Amino acid sequence: MTIKEAAQQLLQVIQKMGEQHTNPVLDLLGTTPRIIENQKYPDESLRFGCETWRAYYHCHAAPNKLENEHGHFHIFVRLSDANQESEKWSHLVALAIDSLGQPLCWFTVNHWVTGQTWASANNLDPLLTKLPSAADTTLTEHWLVAILKFYRSPISKLLQERDNRLNQLQQPASDENILMDHNVYELSRQPIDLLKELEQALTYDV
Repeated sequence: MTIKEAAQQLLQVIQKMGEQHTNPVLDLLGTTPRIIENQKYPDESLRFGCETWRAYYHCHAAPNKLENEHGHFHIFVRLSDANQESEKWSHLVALAIDSLGQPLCWFTVNHWVTGQTWASANNLDPLLTKLPSAADTTLTEHWLVAILKFYRSPISKLLQERDNRLNQLQQPASDENILMDHNVYELSRQPIDLLKELEQALTYDV
């Protein structure tokens, strides 16, 4: 899929949300009267792509909160094995959402933040080429699939920056595992200017 095709798919989802007067967070929360800090939404996580991708949304207080951030999606991918029956999940990336329900930035976090199974950027990167179609998904899941496809290259770069940062932080002679250091939360970040980036992508000839 070209960047232009990915942009067209994402724009279609955004337009559909506009027609329904909603955004990814409003669509996900539905009639939830008040969002509770640190609680996951939905309770059972979003599941899409034949159970190979999961995500949930939550918010929490400072210091682990960006300026103008309402909350963020944590996105996970299932690590495949020879039998395609692995239940090992790895955190891919987080997507911060602003107070208007629009994407603010992508970022990666240290292993202790979400747990699951740690995977290197080299192992996660190929999975970005296997993103599912939007068939049989909710509107928010459809949006997540589309925005992951559109930002595939920046996410790949973020993962490499994440691993490089960990290598810089890890002390060679130390017995402490940097992955479990609670003083290290965010590892890499990429701001989003969605309208500008969509406009640029839609003008590409390839």
